[in-house]
Amino acid sequence: PDIALALDQDKIDGYVLDEPVARLMLAEHTDQYIAEYLQDASYGFIFQKDSGESAALRAQVDEFLAKIRADGTLAEIDSIWFGSDESLKTVDYESLTGENGTLKLAVSTDIGAPFVYRQGEGFIGYETDILTRFCREYGYALKIYDFNFAGMLAAVSAGKCDLGASCIEINAERAESMDFSAPDYAGGVVLVTKRDSDAEQIAVIAEEMAGKKVG
Repeated sequence: PDIALALDQDKIDGYVLDEPVARLMLAEHTDQYIAEYLQDASYGFIFQKDSGESAALRAQVDEFLAKIRADGTLAEIDSIWFGSDESLKTVDYESLTGENGTLKLAVSTDIGAPFVYRQGEGFIGYETDILTRFCREYGYALKIYDFNFAGMLAAVSAGKCDLGASCIEINAERAESMDFSAPDYAGGVVLVTKRDSDAEQIAVIAEEMAGKKVG
């Protein structure tokens, strides 16, 4: 919020941020917009590597993601969690039956909205919404454990949790120690500036940032 306010007040020319978070901020700062994508990225759920049980669960998650992407449900979930209607931002845990067991989900609410965050004593967000719908369809109950980001990765890698979620970028380095689902969101790192900013100035900022390590 501080950098968005600084841009509103013309203290800075622009800022670089993860696209999902930028989308949330732009809903409140309507004079700002995404001027450039500096780095593409995809995000997904993580699973323990080289585990038969994890591979079977991952196959189910991938199957479910393909289904909700094709039938428009994933787009509906996107519109809820990146939209401005707070009344729609709920996750239904009560209807989970659990006849096929309980999944342990590791999250990191340090990352925050919109993917996984706290509401009172519970958890809501884009990825928790996807997972509860998955659990409902496949007959699982769901137990969520909150860690710092490194702790979340470690809990899944060690098999203490069945899967993890919290805007986790799919990349080659992480893929060496864990398995990923198919992407549940595609975004990246973006340059945000004001709508009346000078086009040449935007191009200069984008070129400078593209030459640096971002993300």
